[in-house]
Amino acid sequence: MTPLPIRALIHMVSAFAVENGLCLGQSLCSEKSNEITAIPQLLELLIIKGCSVAIDAMGCQTEIAQQIIAKEADYILAVKDNQKELHTQVQKMFNITKPSVISIDEDLGHGRVETRKCSIIDDLTFFDSDKERKCRKPMVMNIGLFDNFYYPII
Repeated sequence: MTPLPIRALIHMVSAFAVENGLCLGQSLCSEKSNEITAIPQLLELLIIKGCSVAIDAMGCQTEIAQQIIAKEADYILAVKDNQKELHTQVQKMFNITKPSVISIDEDLGHGRVETRKCSIIDDLTFFDSDKERKCRKPMVMNIGLFDNFYYPII
């Protein structure tokens, strides 16, 4: 028996309507590309006016945010170390600025207590002081920090 040739796995970007449990569309990431090029292609196909679009850290790109705004939608983008300067600015904000909203949720299960904390800052004065960020100000309305803590039940 002849072995099958080794092939790369298919890498897809999907749009999912959480409330309805439906996949709205998918875009294939080409072999020499990544999510950053596939996300705009997928967004182009979707009618997202009035919707909130959530994308992981890979999609935290100015052009993607601008495309979502142009389609009259809102966005939630994760910021991690792939955007080092922005990530540092956000961390500094939470060290200097008091959050306007803090929500804490706790669950007990699976032998542990899980605490999820969400802090929101809508006073972007510190953020506005950075010249590079000033040009993006209309795009950023709030900044949130999400923390998860796990404690084993003894």
